[in-house]
Amino acid sequence: MMPSLSTAISFLPLTMLSVGAAVVPAERNSASAWLADQFPHTGAPDSLAHRLQRIEAEMVSQGEIAVGQVTCRFLYPEVNGEEAEGQVRFFLPPALRQDPRKRLPLLHCAGYEADLAWAAPWLQEGYVVTTVHGHSLNPIIRGPNLEIALLHAVRRLPFIDDEKVLLWGGSAGGYMALMLAAQTFPLVAVMPEVPPSSLCYNLRYLQQNNAAAHAPDPATGAPVLPVLAAICDGLLQVGPIMGTNFESEAVYAASPVAHLGAITAPVLATFSTADMLVPIHQVCADLVVPFDRSLFPAGFCMRVDEVLRAPGVKTRLFDALPAADRQVFHLGMPPAAKPFEPGKEPPHPTTVVLPFSKAKPWSIVILDEGAPLPFLGHLKYGLRPDYGPFWHWALERGVGPEQLTEARLERLMRRYLGQEVYDVQVCPDGTKPFRARRLDYPAAEKADVLRALRTFASRDDRALKLARCYKKLAPELRVFGAELGHDNPESVRASLARVGSSREK
Repeated sequence: MMPSLSTAISFLPLTMLSVGAAVVPAERNSASAWLADQFPHTGAPDSLAHRLQRIEAEMVSQGEIAVGQVTCRFLYPEVNGEEAEGQVRFFLPPALRQDPRKRLPLLHCAGYEADLAWAAPWLQEGYVVTTVHGHSLNPIIRGPNLEIALLHAVRRLPFIDDEKVLLWGGSAGGYMALMLAAQTFPLVAVMPEVPPSSLCYNLRYLQQNNAAAHAPDPATGAPVLPVLAAICDGLLQVGPIMGTNFESEAVYAASPVAHLGAITAPVLATFSTADMLVPIHQVCADLVVPFDRSLFPAGFCMRVDEVLRAPGVKTRLFDALPAADRQVFHLGMPPAAKPFEPGKEPPHPTTVVLPFSKAKPWSIVILDEGAPLPFLGHLKYGLRPDYGPFWHWALERGVGPEQLTEARLERLMRRYLGQEVYDVQVCPDGTKPFRARRLDYPAAEKADVLRALRTFASRDDRALKLARCYKKLAPELRVFGAELGHDNPESVRASLARVGSSREK
């Protein structure tokens, strides 16, 4: 759970490493017309047709590349049902200025805010990059509602190619990438880096080890587990939003392990055996490298059975992810990689190209860094994971019919009907309990589901897969009629067009 992407260079993929010059404004006056044409709405935002209110637009430069930077305001329902305000920042590549009618791929940086330096390599490849802007809370504390709504609004834009959307996020941003992947369909690929997969485990781990982390080092007086102590100070402020009973149904329902069946796009996830912030214990017990207890303060613990008491929330990632759906890769440390050392500057990161499976939907890369040490954060060595081969392969491969499963379609139809996946009660500290809301505004949910189904059905093999899955839905979920089309792709698309023309306005 990094404090910000800009300070976490050891967690960034090679394709996202910035090497350019400082960001400077460019062509402020000439930019207004082009950007205003793409984001014409400056009045108050609504729940669908005018969801994004442009509040800032300018051309900015990073090295030799000049791009559009647009900030928009939007409204969304929070987990307690109250209306809240969020902001999204767009980085728009030169290709869109050259051809305003062009439809471009999208990379959403989940969780933490990205800057232009971070986005520049994607922009050079012709991607639109989006990120949450100006939100002070850690992504885990604020939850996924803001970014669920953000992606609903962004994917409706005419210059976004809805078949070419990728998600990336590191740490708490990796958590967010997984939560968004369960809600967003279709996707090209998802790239979560050291993501918490169980909030029950990760938050209880922080809660239980808070005192041990802050124990003073006899030599310096500083916390003996310095990085962990800093993370505890931040994330344990979650009480007023979700309460401090981290073994509750509500916290489990806000965990990726509760939603894996809805993640059907290719996933490349990385974890480290030495991670002090997202312990690998929540992935699989067989991957754990025991730590030297003599180096740690009394009472420090990592084992799932030591951290969690309630049996219903002890689910690890590999408990919920079928073995048939995953391939695990172990990555040893390259000879050039240098370890982090306490009190010294971080080592220059060594690039490691991540392996992945072309046959199974989940690729899990384990960075075999050995046991955790007290002074570490996520990694023991200075590493820069390179996701490039994976996402280029996924983009060339495109969205296949296997992304739509019966379970995936059921979730889409429940969203269309306004039915929550988990009807759970949240008990925040100091205020009354409430039923958790994870759905966007009803009109936005309906529009997003229809957009997703139309995008998926645009290819014949996918349209036929949709028709087959639709027939297997429970009758109450077949809201478009008993069948979707008549066993041919054109009729499936015509059925969706008729629904869209009457409902998505």
